[in-house]
Amino acid sequence: MFDVYGFGNALVDLQVTVDFETLERIGHPAGAMILIDDETRASVLASLDHGTMEASAGGSVANSIVGVAALGGRPAFTGCIHDDGHGRSYTESLASAGVKFAAEYGDRPSGTCIVLITPDAQRTMLTTLGCAGDISARGICTETLDHSKILYIEGYLWDGTAIDACREAIALARKHDTKVAFTASDPFCVDRHHDDFRELLNEHVDIFFANAAEARHLTGLESAVEAAEQMGRACGLAVVTDSGNGAYVGTKDDIFHVPALNVTPIDTTGAGDAFAGGFLHGITNGHSLREAAEAGVRLAGRVIMHYGARPTAEDCGA
Repeated sequence: MFDVYGFGNALVDLQVTVDFETLERIGHPAGAMILIDDETRASVLASLDHGTMEASAGGSVANSIVGVAALGGRPAFTGCIHDDGHGRSYTESLASAGVKFAAEYGDRPSGTCIVLITPDAQRTMLTTLGCAGDISARGICTETLDHSKILYIEGYLWDGTAIDACREAIALARKHDTKVAFTASDPFCVDRHHDDFRELLNEHVDIFFANAAEARHLTGLESAVEAAEQMGRACGLAVVTDSGNGAYVGTKDDIFHVPALNVTPIDTTGAGDAFAGGFLHGITNGHSLREAAEAGVRLAGRVIMHYGARPTAEDCGA
């Protein structure tokens, strides 16, 4: 039995520290995820200091899945890669993290994400999807899905051609009493697919994750608390993370707050992913909602104290 079966973009993260002037010169909004083409990717890479660049396997849901594994859970993941250097390193990385990787192979090159980290610990992500967003229904590992407690899907997949595959996976999950969790991914992603995400919230999802900005764009409410309340009533269980303010967990008839750890962030990349990993591990291993939220806050707080989006053994108390 798998705790969580993740469905998301398989991206190799290229992380590099930059100053504010460099970010301004590159010309993309700080803290956003921007889709770029191959030409733009080459231009951005040429302007950066490769001496500080680190490559690692990433992607929002994949990072959460690694968090589940690091905490002792049993997760699986499906993403689309190409049989190239990035794809092979991605496969090796998930295997070493203890994740079952049910890969689908695409015709285009494997996807990458340039992660620009500024001195305020903010991250700006410039993503070249390649084949990452090309997951098809053929990529669904039905045997794994049938034996999973939760299917976890990321909103970023709506930017590729994987929407039909996501909907098919959700339909299969329903047939086998597998709960469906979803993350909104990014405020601009919410704007691009607002009606679809509202439909998912109201009709197809059991657990909905969003940060405060995403929740505001989705609900039109300024207050993270009110957004969590509305979203929780809609789907049954919603979590709105609010950076240093912690997280708000809303259900059909209740809402509670869990404060953030008092830490100094170095790199906020993957904070929300780590929270989701800790939370999903908790609720699939017999913990209460509050205990699961506290586990998510702890893991997120630890991850932002070092570079990189994935939790280390030390982050998980090992």
